[in-house]
Amino acid sequence: MRAAWVGGSAVTGGYDDLSDLDLDVLCRPGTVEAVYDRILTAVRLGFAPPDIWELPLANWPDGRQCFIHLLERPGLLSSPTQIIDLHLSEESDAHRLIDVRRHGRPRVLHDPHRIIELVPEDATLSAGCALALDQIRQQRETAECRISSGLVPRVVN
Repeated sequence: MRAAWVGGSAVTGGYDDLSDLDLDVLCRPGTVEAVYDRILTAVRLGFAPPDIWELPLANWPDGRQCFIHLLERPGLLSSPTQIIDLHLSEESDAHRLIDVRRHGRPRVLHDPHRIIELVPEDATLSAGCALALDQIRQQRETAECRISSGLVPRVVN
């Protein structure tokens, strides 16, 4: 294991009694399956979870994901949720670079080599959003003129 962190609503806000806990782990390339098996063996021995839902291998070509249910029937939502969303992936820029606007600031649990890098803003995404908003702004007056002149029928729900 190269790095591990908590993400999701626990770090972005909005975490409540019905939230799961997102745990991400980065592994050296080619070791994801072995690390995944070791973690699940330890979880089964230490916590004896009633259910572990493992996603198909095709979902993550370079990793694994499962949901560890620590309660008998978590879907009832009759008590606080105790589910861990565990995601392992190979170390790569796609997984070690974390967009803080989308994922929040992770709570890093293990990163001795400081491979996790926080990316404050995706400049390409921001430029694309600004362009799209500008185009909408420019079209608004034309659309209002066409509707008021009867060229385009007004839609009423």
